[in-house]
Amino acid sequence: MLPFLWNIDPDDLILDLDVKLNNLLKKGCNWIRDYLKTNPNVSESDRHLCDEIFP
Repeated sequence: MLPFLWNIDPDDLILDLDVKLNNLLKKGCNWIRDYLKTNPNVSESDRHLCDEIFP
């Protein structure tokens, strides 16, 4: 049996996934924010989808 060369803590994986998800949300909201605010066909509730996601 080979010895382990490193040990990965599951909490580190969750933190990394959380950081990547937050970055994806920021990028997506930065890309679509103007569209949500200015398109007349977007519902009022959808206009605020990215209000809590800061660039």
